[in-house]
Amino acid sequence: MDTNTVLKPEDFLSYYQMLEAAKAGPAALLLKTLTFIEADRAEADTSTRLAVDLGCGTGKDTVELLRRDWKVLAIDYSQAGVDALLQRPEATQYKDNLETRVASFSDTSWHDATLVAALLSLPYGPAESFDAVWQAIRASLLPGGYFVGQLFGPNHYKGMNHIVRRTRSEVETMLAGMEVIHLEELSLEQTHEGETVYYNYFEIIACNRKQ
Repeated sequence: MDTNTVLKPEDFLSYYQMLEAAKAGPAALLLKTLTFIEADRAEADTSTRLAVDLGCGTGKDTVELLRRDWKVLAIDYSQAGVDALLQRPEATQYKDNLETRVASFSDTSWHDATLVAALLSLPYGPAESFDAVWQAIRASLLPGGYFVGQLFGPNHYKGMNHIVRRTRSEVETMLAGMEVIHLEELSLEQTHEGETVYYNYFEIIACNRKQ
């Protein structure tokens, strides 16, 4: 992947192939969020719950939501990712509950979401539209709706120039007015293709509580 230019849809192909080869399951952070939602809504009607999966990729998180009887709007910048999602048997089994879109986050819209999931996806969008996309996410959440995802910290993958990074204080400002259920900053290093790569990101679960 070229680390100096704006990402193109084909840049994600190797990542998708890696996930498929590893038979990756749903993100642990998503599963944790679902336990909170299910506890909140134990008595609620689940037939109209909408989850928006931003950066759905090949659908490992989308299909988990479908299995749990959610309506899902799955959005990805890559046609290849969405095509792979639509090849999953769950996409056929739960087709009435699934809508897919190939689009950048800033070029589409949604509303009345119980959950917006942006799992390792939001910081890859263009910097100039990042704040507007974040405001759209917040505005789309129903009272009691949840956001789950990651934001990259200031030391994340320093050789990659086209991602959006935020400090902890900036993340806290973004979340002001929401109930922050989980906010953890993680830092680690790994060797990738012979070079050491530093990862620094925030895991977030936050709720738009009723006023």
